[in-house]
Amino acid sequence: MKNLIITTEQINEMIENPSPMHSLILASDLATFIAYTHFAINGANFQFQDFHFIVIKKLQAIVEQKNIKRNLAVCMPVGAGKTLLIQYFIAWSFARSMNNAYVYASHSATNIVKLSREVKDMFAHKFLQSLFKLKLKPDEGSKTNWSFQGAINKTGLLACAIGSGITGADSGNPNVKGYSGAAVLDDVIDAGKIRRPLALEEVNTNYDEKIATRRRTPRTPTIAVMQKFNLDDFISWIEANEPDDWEIVKIKALNDDGTSFWESRYPTIELKKIRDSNPFKFYAQYQQDPIKEDGSAIFNKKSLAWYDTLPQMDSITDSWDTAVKVKQVNDYSVCSIWGEKKNNVGVKDFYLIHVWRDKVLYPALKAKYKNIASLYKPNRSLIEDKSAGESLIPDLKAEGFKNIKAIQTGTQDKAERAAVPSEIMNQGRVFLPKDAPWLDDFLDELLTFTGDGKRHDDQVDTLTQFLNWANKPQAAFKIITF
Repeated sequence: MKNLIITTEQINEMIENPSPMHSLILASDLATFIAYTHFAINGANFQFQDFHFIVIKKLQAIVEQKNIKRNLAVCMPVGAGKTLLIQYFIAWSFARSMNNAYVYASHSATNIVKLSREVKDMFAHKFLQSLFKLKLKPDEGSKTNWSFQGAINKTGLLACAIGSGITGADSGNPNVKGYSGAAVLDDVIDAGKIRRPLALEEVNTNYDEKIATRRRTPRTPTIAVMQKFNLDDFISWIEANEPDDWEIVKIKALNDDGTSFWESRYPTIELKKIRDSNPFKFYAQYQQDPIKEDGSAIFNKKSLAWYDTLPQMDSITDSWDTAVKVKQVNDYSVCSIWGEKKNNVGVKDFYLIHVWRDKVLYPALKAKYKNIASLYKPNRSLIEDKSAGESLIPDLKAEGFKNIKAIQTGTQDKAERAAVPSEIMNQGRVFLPKDAPWLDDFLDELLTFTGDGKRHDDQVDTLTQFLNWANKPQAAFKIITF
């Protein structure tokens, strides 16, 4: 099948002279269905790779009810075409029986509409029309909820958002003997939120309390396709809570022999560059084998506290780490803005309000300082007295900014400077917003920080700089409201 070449002549012949044999061949084998349908729609052969056949075999086993475990999770590298495979799989199963009932759920509104529309469009294409003659029910304007004329009630496809969108949706059909559809989960969480404990917990709860309860037969499976993002994601949850119910297939971008799983699209040399430059990203999104964050990392995500709405602060401080050059290999300039507030036992808690991070030249850096000072009106600014800070500190003081505090890091290395801040965090006294545009980059750096200086750690530097300063006795607070 890997070398099967479909031609225009073959497709035209099947359209003009369809036969039950053609329909039977396509309906009996998912890979064959993909090969012919893909060419008919796109005019090009599907480029099968070895890993495609691994996934296709598992999906076909579910429809033929030859699977050992009820549910299937497939972890594939980013960009490997998992949604496309699911799209063909759902269409193929409808070609076998229009009485299937599917719920397709994703965090992505784009995925939801795209998959629903493209599966729908397949059956409007003359190739599948000629072979299977399925007709959609009159379109009532829904892009994401449709079924076929003549099908049993509560069949077809409902594409919706994971969470509230799943309420009332049913997968599987109790009126059909054998396989009758599935709950399909495609990218259960935005890749940008994989370090947010509350977001991860919400996915698991939505599956356990909503999705799993909407399967209408004892055999109706859940099929999940995603990347294995970290050690607390949905895959880890099912491994811990439902190991007997799930078969988990993990496709690696780099094979055990060091070669690429798809050389023409992801050359081995490029994969190794990603591995060497960002191992945390690579082993999670490409290898489905995330590095343990809390082993070598200094800051523990379980110690983070969160806030929905920022309370009134006793004091505001901005903390700066500045760079000199702006080339790709150089560091960022970063400012983190912090609020301080005494809790009900008189101990200071710390609230991260905002993070600015960019590679800028000195004039833009100076302008950004003034902009932040105008917006947040900090009681003081902590600026490390090195790199661009050596010029920024005297220039700002000369222009009338009197609340500048030049910070000397001394001889301590980064790991040593993180000791006190990590203890403050372990006490549950550092609060982060539950949602912010900059939050994911900040968490990515914070939760992989080892102090070895091998990765960008400028955001963490502003955190340790502030918390070390704030841990020392300070002057009385001034009430700040905004």
